[in-house]
Amino acid sequence: LEDPIEYFFKDNKSIITQRELGGDMLSYMDALKNIVREDPDVLFIGEMRDIDTIEAGISAAELGNLVFSTVHTINAYQTISRIIDFFPISHQNQVRLQLSETLRAIISMRLMKSKDGSRMVPVCEILVNTEAVKKLIAENELSEIYDLMAKGAYYGMQTFNQALFGLCEKDIISEEDALAVSTNPEEFKLYMRGVDMTTAATGFSAGEGPGDHKSQTPGIKRNF
Repeated sequence: LEDPIEYFFKDNKSIITQRELGGDMLSYMDALKNIVREDPDVLFIGEMRDIDTIEAGISAAELGNLVFSTVHTINAYQTISRIIDFFPISHQNQVRLQLSETLRAIISMRLMKSKDGSRMVPVCEILVNTEAVKKLIAENELSEIYDLMAKGAYYGMQTFNQALFGLCEKDIISEEDALAVSTNPEEFKLYMRGVDMTTAATGFSAGEGPGDHKSQTPGIKRNF
């Protein structure tokens, strides 16, 4: 479901149906009500821009559909807050519970110029809805999510600063450019000095998980 359709996909190993707002559907809400009856395996909503679309998207996910969408936010934490804040206060607790159960992951992406200026490089903050994250969402403890992301490389998570640091270590982007866009410059400077703040807090490095003292995420230094 798109507004507008920007790229036409050809069927290969699946059947892809694309619908455009204004031509094939009057609204995202109307389209979602009808499309779930077709039992899709994957559903892409161009943008969650109002309460009706978000509500329909969550309902589709509760029915077992894998739902992808976009929200105009700058990080994973704000994405969760934005979705919940669309709803009146009287409904927010219910939405938190629904979101905690249906959410799979949030990828917050920004584009930066490469160090040589030849291309744009995606910098991704990744939040995976582990059991710990699920509990924080349900209990409205969103302020603690950042720490879980920073310590969650074992589960595929990383903060924006960790992503910047990894790209700097690979010499893909410059330290100056990374520092200019960092949402927490002081923390980024510590990473560049080789200080991994997740180690002291967890007892294992950002690339390790419980029972795993050998794994390491590329670009994150181990400090013991």
